[in-house]
Amino acid sequence: MKVYVNATGDTQLPGVAKVTRKTVLDGFGNISVSGIGIAENLKYKTLRFFKAYPDLYALGQVTDQQESDAGGVKAVSLSCSDNAFYLKKRVVAERFGSEDSYQGRPDLILKYMISRYVPELTTNAVQSCSEVIEELFFEYIYMSEVMNRIMKHLADWHWYVDGGNDLHFFKGYESEGAKFEKVENRYNFQINSLNVSYKGEEGANRIWIVGAKQASPDYIDQYFTSDGVQRVFPLAYLPNYAEVTMDGGEPMKWKLLKNDDGAQDFLIDKEGKVLSIPANVDPIPTGQIRIHYRPTVQVVDYFEDPKSIRAHGLLEAVVKSKDITDRLSARKVGKAMLKRQARSKRVVSLRTLEERKIGQRCELDILTDKWDVRGFFLVTDVTEESVPGHTVYSIGLEEL
Repeated sequence: MKVYVNATGDTQLPGVAKVTRKTVLDGFGNISVSGIGIAENLKYKTLRFFKAYPDLYALGQVTDQQESDAGGVKAVSLSCSDNAFYLKKRVVAERFGSEDSYQGRPDLILKYMISRYVPELTTNAVQSCSEVIEELFFEYIYMSEVMNRIMKHLADWHWYVDGGNDLHFFKGYESEGAKFEKVENRYNFQINSLNVSYKGEEGANRIWIVGAKQASPDYIDQYFTSDGVQRVFPLAYLPNYAEVTMDGGEPMKWKLLKNDDGAQDFLIDKEGKVLSIPANVDPIPTGQIRIHYRPTVQVVDYFEDPKSIRAHGLLEAVVKSKDITDRLSARKVGKAMLKRQARSKRVVSLRTLEERKIGQRCELDILTDKWDVRGFFLVTDVTEESVPGHTVYSIGLEEL
């Protein structure tokens, strides 16, 4: 493994003994380097990694450097972020809707966002996605949070950044990986490294969706009788775009309570949901008051898995998102969340000398007197330990 300092790759790092790289699906991996005789301070510098120069294997930014004495020589350990670190360093301010040029399609939105905010990455491996997200509002948040917000709306979709700085976005699995099985009376992995756990046992089978508060597209009317005494009139909802009239006449002057200038016919305490006649208005007018406004509404809904509820009892979770502005969006998020949490899945880890890559679908055919692990699994993380002479892969898989 050759390691070069800085993005130009013009200076090779001497004394490298071991490189360990962890890649993660739907998240951020890391790279660690250990060696001797590394003299310079490398923190925050960019390292480029090559298995066979000049084909780039990985890129990372040094986040920590530790030095110690090891039998009279200086041992150095470097911790690096992986290629996806750019997503944590870019701030986004954008709004998208189903009626703009991106049509609410996640693939088109991602391609635009990457090209504008993270030009260091490419989008050649972004697959077409016909799902539609009705509205997305990103108010100065990191691109990494943008990824999380988009993925909440999608079931079975995944992403990662590869060693060549290309963003991958796909549904289900990206490619087929080799089968884990017995070959010539021996398994093609270290059987004593096999570990199985279960994901989703503490999940949820009823998902509450709480969306954004916003003005309803429809107006409502409320009527009050002013008797010359009462000044305060309660409103049913938080009002937006209000118009106040008396006895069918022309619109009256009004302002929010906090902006009272002493020259208004009415005041509206929006948060308190109150329409009032100011104290300086005397005498109090009599007649029928009509307030015409768009009420503030909030999408609140839930989705459940009755079969899981019968088997395990009720297990609830709540999702709150300003991106959810209608019941269609709530339904998509609820279904995606329910699919991820309602079913218990096997999570497998093992070590092998054979390479696998995140995003691959691998069949497991493991049947012994102790183990029965059979089926198709998605590779979710890979830790690759490279030392002179050989490479060991620690593989994490999740049942499909």
